Amino acid sequence: MTEQVEENTRPRVRPGVAESVDGALLLGTSALAVLGLAPTFTGVQFLLVGLLGLLVGMALSHVAASLRWPLVAPVLLSLGTFYLLGPLLCLRGVGLALPTPAAWGAITDQLLFGWKDLLTTLPPVDGDGPLLVLPWVLGLAAGVAGTALARVATGPAWLRAVLPVTVPAGLLAVVILLGVAQPQSVWLQGAAFSALALGWLAVRAARSRIAVRGGHGRVTRVVSGAVLVGLAAAAAMPLTGGAWPARGERAIWRTQVEPPFDIGQYPSPLSSFRRYVDQSDHPDPENLYTKPLFSLSGVAPGTRVRFATLDAYDGTVWGASNNAIPGAANDTYQRVSDTIDNPVQGQRVTVDVVLDEGYSGVWLPVVGALQHLDFVSGDTAAKRESFRFNLAASTAVVPSGLPPGDRDRFSAVLPDDRVDSEDTPRDQVGAAADAAAFLAVQADEWAGEETTPMRRVFAVAAYLRQEGKYTDGATRAERVYRAGHHVQRLGEGFANAPVMAGDDEQYAATMALLANRLGVPARVVMGAVVPEGGVVTGADVSAWVELQVADGSWRTLPTEAFMGDEHPAKEPPRSQREMSGSVVPPRHPCHRPRPSTSRTTLS
Repeated sequence: MTEQVEENTRPRVRPGVAESVDGALLLGTSALAVLGLAPTFTGVQFLLVGLLGLLVGMALSHVAASLRWPLVAPVLLSLGTFYLLGPLLCLRGVGLALPTPAAWGAITDQLLFGWKDLLTTLPPVDGDGPLLVLPWVLGLAAGVAGTALARVATGPAWLRAVLPVTVPAGLLAVVILLGVAQPQSVWLQGAAFSALALGWLAVRAARSRIAVRGGHGRVTRVVSGAVLVGLAAAAAMPLTGGAWPARGERAIWRTQVEPPFDIGQYPSPLSSFRRYVDQSDHPDPENLYTKPLFSLSGVAPGTRVRFATLDAYDGTVWGASNNAIPGAANDTYQRVSDTIDNPVQGQRVTVDVVLDEGYSGVWLPVVGALQHLDFVSGDTAAKRESFRFNLAASTAVVPSGLPPGDRDRFSAVLPDDRVDSEDTPRDQVGAAADAAAFLAVQADEWAGEETTPMRRVFAVAAYLRQEGKYTDGATRAERVYRAGHHVQRLGEGFANAPVMAGDDEQYAATMALLANRLGVPARVVMGAVVPEGGVVTGADVSAWVELQVADGSWRTLPTEAFMGDEHPAKEPPRSQREMSGSVVPPRHPCHRPRPSTSRTTLS
């Protein structure tokens, strides 16, 4: 008899039927919740790490409960396991797989601040990187808490039935808030999760009731209830799908967190355009017309290389900015992983870029729609850490710098970006339409008799090309036509001048403003056209305009569509000579009116 009493009071570590059922349903519901991070990470390692955290947390909590240890025991055990296994699971990609002080410091940093890095990184993030700490700790915490709450033996029966189910429900809520605007699967995170959660509630509620004589009837009721729960969840799916908010309206933290990177601190490369023009008449040591900037392989001659997309005009300069496109959720400069979710149809290319002596600064030359990037040489870790990319602007910056000799390799898609007068533009223009108010008269007059917005834009482009003159201010007679694209230069010094003359800087800046004024979203792009041989020099640099069409894509309006090559008369009108002596552009017109922490310029 004594031996039997001792056996009954001895802790039983092996789980019983009830514990096994709770464990299986906790694992199933939590796994469906973690699966919601699929659009956020590349690969499936996030799911494996999250599931391992769940299993480890469940095992630790079960052992502590079976041995009747205090509640603090599984918390301390899980904390130790987090630091013991975390480096191996989450930090292998950064060379910190062993549990060392350096690894513990890195994993603690990710525990405290990883959520911020995740929310300010353009998804999908690197599925092998340190941000795996998030699914690891979420799984571990859910496993410990869910198992502990399933063993609560006091309190109202309804509360004991509900408590453990709140853990995967809370996990799903956190995953949604950390995720992207579009759900990974409404069926999995909606119907399947609801069916399992409601079934678990039914099982635990039935378990808490006084057993009814005749086990067969009880089993039948449980099975029937589970079937009805599944049918109810499936029937609710059409309503759920119809009521699901449109893309970009889902409540997530990503849309509430302002990325810390301010692109406005860097000067607009368009303001330095005359560093690339031919100044053989009076050589300037900073002139880059004949100097090699970089070389590319993997693209055909004639391909456009983008330095920077300039999408905001403040009356002084066209500059790069965040959130310039109305309604665009991806129009910010964010961290990105090696793989960029940039679905575009077109020709796939793999490009190698080697920077030369004439190129420096922060703007990374790219072509097409960037989808994968590798920094091959130089301080690759620093460049990867500082790299930011704007998906809507297709512009990349490396704030740590791009010294000569650096090499990078990227994969991209070259879409069909042609535009014509019959295309339908997008019906939302940004703030540049108001900034172009000083050109309102010219926009209406130069558009002629055309009635549709896109045709009016093409009519204005034809007028600029036919009536305007080209000058880069290189010769003595043409130095009267100054650089700059502030309001005075584009207004009285260009559009209203006796001779409308300028180079890519003035023409592209004016054309983009006029297009916005006419109701077609437009922006300026600073870049180059790849020559034969792939070695880009200053002579290949140009500025063009992009127009946004109804499907949201941006199409190229090439420089030659709105700028000709006829030079003005050697002796400009007297009024223009007098004006040029009094209207002097600001000494440094390249900064946007924001606090500046850098004077880096594009060379």
